[in-house]
Amino acid sequence: MAKLVDAPVSGTGDASHGGSSPLLGTKTHEALIIAAEECAEVTQQICKIIRFGLDTPYLTAGDGTTNREQLEKEVGDLICMIDILFEQGIIDSNNVTRAEITKREKLAKWSRLFE
Repeated sequence: MAKLVDAPVSGTGDASHGGSSPLLGTKTHEALIIAAEECAEVTQQICKIIRFGLDTPYLTAGDGTTNREQLEKEVGDLICMIDILFEQGIIDSNNVTRAEITKREKLAKWSRLFE
């Protein structure tokens, strides 16, 4: 496996202007890619639950695992990646906490989650 470094190892410039990403080949790049993949897996499992039910069998497991259990696994994987984003200093816990508080306030106002 190739060793990842904190500094860019290839590419310069802004990807939006035709250059390669300055993050390419870094630990930051890998952490962000894996976090994005885990977000997609959580989204996919939530969609399966909406289609097939929360406590119905997770069909691709074939071992009696339910959709709920598979969601718990995927959320655990995502939480692991979020922890890594904190550990590597990619995201700041104070900023995330502020965003979480703001979101809860919006949900209290605009959703029925806290009724």
